[in-house]
Amino acid sequence: MLRSLLFIFLSLSFSCTGLKIIKNANSYDVQYHSFQQGGRTITVIQQNLLGQKPYIQNLHQLVENQRISGSQIIQEEFNYVLPDSTDLRKVRKLYGYLPTTGSYDLLAEDLLKDRYQLSVEQYAEADLATISIRAKKIVQVYESQYNAIPLTQEDLNTHISSPIKNSLPAKERKEVIKQIRLEYFDKSLEKYPNKNLCLIYDEKLGSLSKIFKEQIQERTTYKKHSTKKKPGFIQPITADSLRKISNTHIRYNGWIDEMNAYLHFKVALIENAELFILDPVGDEKFDFIPNSNQRLKFQVNYRGLAGGFSYTPPFFTSNQDRDIKGKSSGYDLDFSIIRTHWFHNFRTRRIKGFYLDNTADFLPQWQFGDPYIQKNQLRYRAFEGATGYKFNPKFSLRALSTQTERQLKSAGSGMVISHYRYFQTQDAADTLLPVQIKQSDNIEIGLNYGYFHTFVIHKSIYISAGIAPGFGLVYSWLQKLEEEQLIRDQDYGVLFRIDGRIGIGINGERYFGGLYTQFASGAFIEEKDIYNTSSRQSLQFFVGFRFNPPRAMRMVKF
Repeated sequence: MLRSLLFIFLSLSFSCTGLKIIKNANSYDVQYHSFQQGGRTITVIQQNLLGQKPYIQNLHQLVENQRISGSQIIQEEFNYVLPDSTDLRKVRKLYGYLPTTGSYDLLAEDLLKDRYQLSVEQYAEADLATISIRAKKIVQVYESQYNAIPLTQEDLNTHISSPIKNSLPAKERKEVIKQIRLEYFDKSLEKYPNKNLCLIYDEKLGSLSKIFKEQIQERTTYKKHSTKKKPGFIQPITADSLRKISNTHIRYNGWIDEMNAYLHFKVALIENAELFILDPVGDEKFDFIPNSNQRLKFQVNYRGLAGGFSYTPPFFTSNQDRDIKGKSSGYDLDFSIIRTHWFHNFRTRRIKGFYLDNTADFLPQWQFGDPYIQKNQLRYRAFEGATGYKFNPKFSLRALSTQTERQLKSAGSGMVISHYRYFQTQDAADTLLPVQIKQSDNIEIGLNYGYFHTFVIHKSIYISAGIAPGFGLVYSWLQKLEEEQLIRDQDYGVLFRIDGRIGIGINGERYFGGLYTQFASGAFIEEKDIYNTSSRQSLQFFVGFRFNPPRAMRMVKF
């Protein structure tokens, strides 16, 4: 915040205070104006020097930055599709020449080669919309307010592309263009009620200072390419540094605030309990838990993509009581893709070393502080994923899981989630005593349906909760010992599963954080007489920061 205020102060102190765009033969800076309209940022670019390549490069970069930040780009052009020759000559009478579309086509092609253009009456969600000013429109507006545009014999006989002397009052001409532009400006506000706008106008049709006089209060300079360095240590402040354009994009009438222009870095401290319960019929159950139940997670998120890595550092206290609970090690890798409705998550997890949490059930003399029964060679490996669909687009799943969006109003949604997992339990030193299973390979497929809701308490503070029960199937390949011989067998079972979460968080413009608790529990019958339960419970405290991404990442639109 302090840095932004400093940049604004410097820009106001060392730039010209007038509103008119300055042309400098040795500079190719792009001047633009920004103002607030109904809670949105409106950026007005008045283009000139279109014949100069450095200027085009600056203009291209500035507009592309605006597009990446979520602004709707709207470009003014003259549309002469099947025009009446009389209208063309009247327009030439107004300006002394006939405006052409060549420079606009060049800019559009350079900016967005794979995008398309639509007229102002039709555009809805195009990345590049076009305000098509027709010759007939200019003539109609002028003649409705003033007199008919007179055409002399010389006007009719002169070739349409040849310039002529302008004899009509400049004030009337500027007033006509002002009225047309304001009309299209109102249409743009109506067509894009929740977007920041970037309007590109032609400098030749007159200064914009009178059109937006009440809104425009300062001028900003974007400069990258220049043939001459300005003297002194003060250089024009670039658009990237000044950050005049908002990095957010509000959708669905104020329900969701996209943070697409930021790269998000997140650090989480996780208190995790991965529990495996073997419950033979008619016998005591066995609760296996890893020693390293605290993990540190690092996650990087950008737009709809997220990737994370977590592990247990050796200095964590939970990993230092090895004499009592044994030695555990492991790590997690996860990757997520979240779209408006669909979302996908992929994860791989490794754990080695467990202890028997209910040791007291097997050692009657055991007291708290004594060593647990340890299974240091017991390994758990898993590759799992989930694919889901949320029905309400006003409910932001990104705001909860990756913080790449902000939920501005309370909303909830039903979700259908399919989950799939391959996991293996293996003990190289011993069997899962007293159950004579040495290795178990399992494929799990299931379907959950649930409801999740975010309650926005105050501005950026929220509470979230949800639950999703479901069922599925588990197919297992078993290696077990029978009479000291290794026997391979197959089995399957019906899976009952329930997932849920509840938490509180704060999601600001640059910083975010929160506290969540999550659980996932599944149970199935394995080997006909063993009730197998896997349970994962975690308490997560996280903090994060948003910063500007590298230039190469800004081209990614996902």
